[in-house]
Amino acid sequence: MKYKEFCEEIARKANALIMNKFENGFEKYEKGTNDIVTTADTAVNALVIQEIAQAYPDHDVLGEEESSMKNNSEYVWICDPICGTIPFSQKIPTMGFMLALTHNGRPIAAVVSLPATHTVVYAEQGAGCYVNGERTRTTPTNDFGHVTYTDWPTAPHRLRGVYDALTDDNLNVADFGSMPAPATALATGTLSGLILTALSVYDGVAVDLVVIEAGGVITDFLGEIIDYQKPMHGIIAASDAAMQQRLFAIVQNAQ
Repeated sequence: MKYKEFCEEIARKANALIMNKFENGFEKYEKGTNDIVTTADTAVNALVIQEIAQAYPDHDVLGEEESSMKNNSEYVWICDPICGTIPFSQKIPTMGFMLALTHNGRPIAAVVSLPATHTVVYAEQGAGCYVNGERTRTTPTNDFGHVTYTDWPTAPHRLRGVYDALTDDNLNVADFGSMPAPATALATGTLSGLILTALSVYDGVAVDLVVIEAGGVITDFLGEIIDYQKPMHGIIAASDAAMQQRLFAIVQNAQ
């Protein structure tokens, strides 16, 4: 696998930096409505740009807090340095790190990590999904089991009544406040699906490849494959096609 060693190493470095800030302190600032940024976010984003510039100088980096797009490359690394900044800032350790390499708008390699549990999830196009080096797969289910539903307050595709619809269908619904934890749970078979009113490319691109390479299905709220060069229309990810269709129907009825 071409990018595995690099992605896993950069995730471990990001994890260490995030936990250092988590345990020893950081500063936080308002970035916008219902949104904040911390000095941990900016430090991890800078680390990613530095590491990619050394390893892949012809590639570009699109980071949530800082970017380096000088090469006009077909290969763009997309980074969410800390997904779950709000719980992180409140000392709730559900935050994670996400990084994906895209080629013409679709992910071909991705890493998602959970610093608090030392978990690193790596996926590469056509090569599968791995958690701390071990191959993992979703677990198809005939019932709903457990799902997560995250509705960003600033998202343009907010859904009304989805939580009630999910619970009415006997779902156990949780909100982790970030994407890496539920994405990992979905890839390892302990979560059946997730719905996210995603606002930006940073929210979904790494999760996309992790879910697919673990054997799951992921679409937008229109039921289409997501093109990360275009505006986002939410995310529906599921352990298998049957689950995706059920979640898709709930989303459609809620819009």
